[in-house]
Amino acid sequence: MKKKVMYIIIVVMVIISILIIFIPTSFDDDSEQDENDSSENLDVECTSSIDCPQVSIESYCQNNSAYKKLHDYSCIKNECVQKIGEPELIETCSEKSECKNGVCEHISIEITSCGAYLTKKGEFYKLTNNLNKDNLTEPCITIMKDNITFDCDGHSIKSDSNFSGIFSEENKYITIKNCEITMEGSRGIGISLYNNDYPSIINNKLNDQYVGLYLNWDTNAIIKGNTMKSNTYYGLKIEKGSNHEISDNTICKNDEQDIKLIGASNLQGTGNKFGVVDQTSDNWPVLDEHYINCSS
Repeated sequence: MKKKVMYIIIVVMVIISILIIFIPTSFDDDSEQDENDSSENLDVECTSSIDCPQVSIESYCQNNSAYKKLHDYSCIKNECVQKIGEPELIETCSEKSECKNGVCEHISIEITSCGAYLTKKGEFYKLTNNLNKDNLTEPCITIMKDNITFDCDGHSIKSDSNFSGIFSEENKYITIKNCEITMEGSRGIGISLYNNDYPSIINNKLNDQYVGLYLNWDTNAIIKGNTMKSNTYYGLKIEKGSNHEISDNTICKNDEQDIKLIGASNLQGTGNKFGVVDQTSDNWPVLDEHYINCSS
C-alpha cells in the first residue's frame, strides 16, 4: 500500500514538473506570435529604443483613397522591432482627382502654349512647359469662367508684348499660382484682373515688366507669397478694390513705386516686405505692423 502511494506521489510530482516547464513556454509562444502579427524584427541590435529608427508615417493609395500607417520602433530583447499601426483613411479622392503617393491630386487640363482660353468652370489647368512667345495680340492666358485654378507648376511665361501674361475679367473664385511671369513690353503686365470676386494670387514671381500685378475693381482677393521686383512702374497696383488679404509678399525695388493704391479700401495682411508704398484712408499698411521695409 505504501509503495502504491509513493508511486502516485511520484507521478503527480512529475506531472506538476512538466506543467511548470511547458505551460509558461506555451504562453510565451502565443504572446510572441500575437506580437509578430503586427511587428517585424529589423535585425538591428539595441540597448534601448533610442538606438532604433525614428517613428515614421507610410502614405499610400488604395481604391483611389489616401491612407497612412504609423511605423513605431521599440527595443525588445536587444533587437529593434517595428510595430505597424492600423491603416488610417486620410482622404477619399473626388472624381476630379486621383491618388498619387498617398495624396489626392487634381486631374488637370494641360496648357502648352499661349493663346489659351480657360473655359471649363470648376476645372484645374496646369502649365506643363515654359512659354516664350513674342508679338502677342492678346493675353497669353485668359481665364473665362468661375472656380478655375491655373497652376504654372513653377514654369514661366515670357513675352516682349504689351499684354498681360494672365488675364481674368468678371469671374469668381479663380486661383493663379506658382507662375513666373515677365511681359517685357513697355506696358506689359504680369497678371491683370478686372472686376473679379474672391480671386487668389499665390506664390507667383512677377518681375521685370511694366506692372507686376494689377487689380481694378476686384473684391475679396487673397494675394499671398508673391514676389514683385524690378518692374518699371509698379510692383502692385490696386484701383477701386476692397476687402483684400495681402500677406507674406515681397514687393521691392520697383522703379516708380512698389505699391500704388487708388481708391482701395479695407485692405489687411501682415508678414510682407515692401519698399515705397501708398497707404489707404484706413491706414494700411503700417510699417513694422503689416510689413518691414526692404530695398532689394
